[in-house]
Amino acid sequence: MNQSTREEMIQNYITAYNAFDVASMTENLSENVIFQNLSDGKITLQTEGIDEFKKQAELAVNFFESREQKITSISTGDSTLTITVDYQAVVKTDLPNGLKKGDTLNLKGKSTFVFEGETIVKIVDES
Repeated sequence: MNQSTREEMIQNYITAYNAFDVASMTENLSENVIFQNLSDGKITLQTEGIDEFKKQAELAVNFFESREQKITSISTGDSTLTITVDYQAVVKTDLPNGLKKGDTLNLKGKSTFVFEGETIVKIVDES
């Protein structure tokens, strides 16, 4: 798979994420996809397999009124593509971490996508 195809897949994933479109987010994911969310270098969430990923993504939809990731840079490796993003979201409901309904969350982050064949087999989100 060439670089531009990978970038297009990731742009489609981000567009779907911003639109709360879980079905489109998962179009290019492997059945065995691994997702990890890291905060301060520690894994705060991990899913294994497309079904677990979908469940978590559908759950997360309920937490935000709006959310947007903007890609600020892209770098590539042999089987990876890493993006840095500016992230903004408005909280829909009070959350256990202390965020309240209506709060705005602004973060900078990085996501690394690992490819195998024509699919994404791993996603690591870091903030």
